[in-house]
Amino acid sequence: MLSITVEPKWSIGWLEGFKSRNGIRKRTQHGEAASVNIEGAEDRMVELRAIVAPYPPKDVYNMDETGLF
Repeated sequence: MLSITVEPKWSIGWLEGFKSRNGIRKRTQHGEAASVNIEGAEDRMVELRAIVAPYPPKDVYNMDETGLF
């Protein structure tokens, strides 16, 4: 016996409600990685290294291990 499966009709109503209740929305990202001022970043890295120099390495927050890097 051959059974025919009917695909259900999907709606986005529940998804839109879920996103609204949980404050989920699309955000626009601006700029590109290539637009970074390299010279300014190098200067700032020198400043940051001077700021963290008095602290032991275990007490310095490592941005490489986060999504913020």
